[in-house]
Amino acid sequence: MPNPVNLSLNLLKTATGAGTPSLVACNGGSGANIKISDFAVQSVGTPTISNATLAFGEVATMTLGFGGEGSRFSRIKTNTSNFTWTAANELTPITNSGHTRTWRNDYNPGGQSCSSQVSRSLTVKFNDGGFNSAATGNYNATLTVPVTLRSPPRPVINVVLLTSPPRPCVGGSFPTWQCVGGKIKINVDMGTYGGVSATSATIYRNNTVHTTITSNQDVEIGGLTAGTTHSIHVVNNYGCRDTNNLTSVTIPAYVYP
Repeated sequence: MPNPVNLSLNLLKTATGAGTPSLVACNGGSGANIKISDFAVQSVGTPTISNATLAFGEVATMTLGFGGEGSRFSRIKTNTSNFTWTAANELTPITNSGHTRTWRNDYNPGGQSCSSQVSRSLTVKFNDGGFNSAATGNYNATLTVPVTLRSPPRPVINVVLLTSPPRPCVGGSFPTWQCVGGKIKINVDMGTYGGVSATSATIYRNNTVHTTITSNQDVEIGGLTAGTTHSIHVVNNYGCRDTNNLTSVTIPAYVYP
């Protein structure tokens, strides 16, 4: 049976969030044959978590367990005021049921720091104002659960073809032959990491938008002048940028026939 030491109506009023110190009020305003020991608990256990490694956007539920619960202890363990929860800034709270909370992983460092993970923690402390202070275990103790948060993916790009301008030369002449019509073809993987895939990506040439795609594919950038150098980068819908560093892609020189 739950330990009756320290049980009092005034403490129970605080523990249940009731308006007045009466057993009926503490039971939500109704009920018969209510005993104060119905609200007690024998022990405060340790927290469990549904998933300790979270992909970007994934949720996890953490629950603090109890042992030897009285038949009306749910009035206390669902009172959010009896629990102190803390979480890293990257974890967004979704639901709060007192002894159970759910968070979503929103860790996104952005840019070239994506496709990475960090170690963080969640903590919980149960204190119902002293009503169940005689419970064994972890009453009023801060309990910690480590979690790993994964970021969204960064894209990957590779040059698959460089083409010099075709003959006859357009837009140039001897001796420079700055002809127009060269092409760069790149393969764009929008990115997948931790089971999460990007749904779109924007390709930039010299920091100017070239095009936006919604699937992994080859992208051709044409109309380029022979011998010119270009910077190519890609940013996906998560704000993540490739790390391939294609900062000096040079169109082959025009070959005079």
